[in-house]
Amino acid sequence: MTSRSAVRRNAVMQYGYVAARYVFPLLTLPYLARVLGPEEYGVRAYIVSLMLFLQTISDYGFNLSGAKCIVKSLDDATRCSRIMSSIVAAKALLLTLLMLVAMFVTATVPLVSDEGVCVTTAFLGVAFNTLMPDFLFIGKESMGVITSRFVASKTVSTVLIFLLVRSPEDLELAFALETLGSVIAFAMSWKRGVEELQVKIAKPVLRDVFQAFSDATPFFMANVSVAAFNALATMAVGVCLSDARQVAYWSLSVTALNAVLSLYNPIANALYPHMVHAKDLRLFRKLFIAGTVGSLLAALLFSALSNLIVAVLGGEGYEEGSYILVLLSPVLFLAYPALLLGSPFLGAFERERELATASALPAALYALALGAICLSGNFTIHAVAACRVGAEALLLAMRALFAWKCVRQNVPSEKRDDPIAETARHEDG
Repeated sequence: MTSRSAVRRNAVMQYGYVAARYVFPLLTLPYLARVLGPEEYGVRAYIVSLMLFLQTISDYGFNLSGAKCIVKSLDDATRCSRIMSSIVAAKALLLTLLMLVAMFVTATVPLVSDEGVCVTTAFLGVAFNTLMPDFLFIGKESMGVITSRFVASKTVSTVLIFLLVRSPEDLELAFALETLGSVIAFAMSWKRGVEELQVKIAKPVLRDVFQAFSDATPFFMANVSVAAFNALATMAVGVCLSDARQVAYWSLSVTALNAVLSLYNPIANALYPHMVHAKDLRLFRKLFIAGTVGSLLAALLFSALSNLIVAVLGGEGYEEGSYILVLLSPVLFLAYPALLLGSPFLGAFERERELATASALPAALYALALGAICLSGNFTIHAVAACRVGAEALLLAMRALFAWKCVRQNVPSEKRDDPIAETARHEDG
């Protein structure tokens, strides 16, 4: 099988993974929105948003940095075991610290101050998700393992939610069933990793753990910006508005947005190990142009069908929030090119520092903007949406600038009329 064939195969497997990770929750979303009602669903949305943010921190970019190390050590089982052991140890350390963060939020945010059981249960799900060795499967281009375990685990939790969650009083049960899915995925992941890929946990070496943090930090800076875009606004809405219904409207809209954005991830995840190995700019250009055109169409449809989307996802009681989908629709156009210019391009070309800078600065400015409108007393959904779109545009602009500089530096001056094409021809030769 050619490397490009592997990209296509892994992209298909990744779309199966998306179906498990995003489509299954979308099946339960309309049901939970109706059964729990806007008040309890708003609480759930806030906790889920917090957990997504903590999940990104606990992953710390290890899936990308670890995959890169695995690609370079495919024929060395001992080296792969050391990489896996050091990353798992680093993740466990982060989880210990993040548990304290979850406890602090529970104690200080009024919206969840009485929901300690829900927060704890949801955090256990984060822990099991974090400790799965996805970087190993990505590096070995075995995306089918990730897909199959998520399909199985999400099927179990989804069926149980439909059967057992019946009223707003079942909010804790809903979180418990979702965490059960993570436990099943965790067990399947490690079983297949050990049996099929024959990589075993070794005793971690402290030096290797620190090196794992060092290697992952640039990717973490890139990933945390995306998580900040997704989670900080929901957290700010919950703190500044203290209105569970508004949190529910915003969260429902962001869930719909993320469902579309999730369709971009399989392309980037499948392309990344191929780009690390082959630096295939011709394939990159094809995927970049086609996907960007597709993302523009997605943004237009998302805005035009906002009322229908809200009606399907939330039903009665959520119609007032359909305008939020219109406000957020430009994100769908901006996010795809920004995603492909991130790890699949800058990361693959050893430009981790530029990737981190281009990701961290928009996230920091986004957080400052949210804080400013909150402290000024002008906190509105419109203002939050404007901050999100602006941050996404800045992210794309900065990554595009660094990518352009990267191409200029890797192509001789006499071949810069079409630098990407010329570089691709050079590398294909």
